[in-house]
Amino acid sequence: MLKHKDNMKIMVANVSKTEAGDIKIATSFPTPHGCKKMELVFTKQEDGKFAHKCEWGEKVVETVETDSENYAIVNIIVKKNGKEKAKVLTMYGRARSVAPETVERFNAAVKEQGLTEEQTIILPNEVACIETTE
Repeated sequence: MLKHKDNMKIMVANVSKTEAGDIKIATSFPTPHGCKKMELVFTKQEDGKFAHKCEWGEKVVETVETDSENYAIVNIIVKKNGKEKAKVLTMYGRARSVAPETVERFNAAVKEQGLTEEQTIILPNEVACIETTE
C-alpha cells in the first residue's frame, strides 16, 4: 500500500449492523474501468473481533478506539493461508475531515501499534469513488 500512497484517496462506505450482530460494509473503489461496487460482511467472532473470509484470504478487524459518534480507529490484520501478511491501522470518520484532536489520537495509536511515521498515510480530502450501495 505504501508504494501507492501518493495516489490514494478517501473511500466512502455505508456501514450497518445486521440482525445477527455482524457488520455489513458497502463501498466502491476505483478501477481502470471506473468505480466498482463491493459489499462485505464481517462476521462477529467469539473474541469480539470481526472477520471476513474470501478467496484472497481473511481480514480480521478490531476496534482500537472510538467515540461512537465521529470516528473509529480500527486495526485490520490481513491473513493468507493462516499467516499474517499485513497489518493496517485505519481511522474512519463520519465526515471527510476529522478534528485535529482525532488525528492526534490516531497518531498516538500508530506509535502504540509499533508503526512509524513513514508507514503512516493521512489521505487528502478527496473522494476516490462516490458511488456506494445503499
